[in-house]
Amino acid sequence: MDEETFTLIDMLMQETWESEYVGHGRDAKGLEDLRFSKVKVTKIQRIENLPLYEHYAQYQRQLLHEAADGKNTMRVISVFNTYFS
Repeated sequence: MDEETFTLIDMLMQETWESEYVGHGRDAKGLEDLRFSKVKVTKIQRIENLPLYEHYAQYQRQLLHEAADGKNTMRVISVFNTYFS
C-alpha cells in the first residue's frame, strides 16, 4: 500500500473515531474496561475474496430490489438489523 493511501485511511480513522462507543456491541466483549481514547493505525491489509464479494453484492441487490418493490419488507429489515447492528 502506498503512503498516500495509508495516510488517508489513517486520517479517516482518526476523524471518525468515537471513544464513547468502545466496549459496546457483540464484538466488544472485554473492551469496556480498557477505556481507549484514540486509535493508532499500524498496518493496513487488503483482503480479496472475489467469489465471496460477488455473492454478497448479488444478495445485497436482491434485498434492495425487494425493498423497492415493497416485497418481504420484514426479511429485508431483519437481514439489515442482523448485519448492521
